[in-house]
Amino acid sequence: MKVPALERFPALYKRIRRMVPTRLIFLEADESSLIRRFSETRRPHPLGTAQSVSASIRREREQLEPIRKLADPIINTTKFNVHELRETISPDLRGTKRVARYPGAGNSFGYRHGVPADSDLVFDVRFLPNPNYIPAFKNFSGKHPSVARYIRSFPQTTEFIERISDLLIYLLPHYIAKARAT
Repeated sequence: MKVPALERFPALYKRIRRMVPTRLIFLEADESSLIRRFSETRRPHPLGTAQSVSASIRREREQLEPIRKLADPIINTTKFNVHELRETISPDLRGTKRVARYPGAGNSFGYRHGVPADSDLVFDVRFLPNPNYIPAFKNFSGKHPSVARYIRSFPQTTEFIERISDLLIYLLPHYIAKARAT
C-alpha cells in the first residue's frame, strides 16, 4: 500500500520551507530494534498485517527515503530510551533563538451538533462524499485505511486538499507573525 501523502510531502515541504523557517528532523532505528518495539507494544505495523513486520519496515523505509533526504538532522534512535531521545532532540528544537509557533489543531464535527466554540478556521466539506452512508464504512472512523482510500478516490477530494494546503501555507506565516506582535 502506497501512502499518497508521503509521495506529496517532499514538494509540499519544499514550498513551506521557502516561506517559513523550517527544520525536518528524521528519526530512524535499526530493523531489529523496530521489530522488538513492535513486538513489545503488540501493535501491527501501520502498513498492515498482510506481511511480516520486517517486510513492512523495508517498504516503509523505501517510501520514506525521499523525505529522509530532506531531513537535517537524521537521528538514529536504536539505542535511545525515551529520556535519552528527549535529551538529544530538545536542544535541536530549542535552538539559539525563540521560534514563533502557531498551536494549530484539526477537528472534525457534525453541523447538527454546532461549530466547536474554539474554532479559528472552519471548512465546510459537506460537498465531499460521505462514507457514513456506505454500510461497509458505517462503524469506521475517517482514519480507517479503507475509509481514507474511499474518500481520496474522488477528484474533488484531491483538489480540495491541494487548495486547502495552499491556503494554509499562505496563512500560517501571517498567523505566526500576528501571534508574535500581540
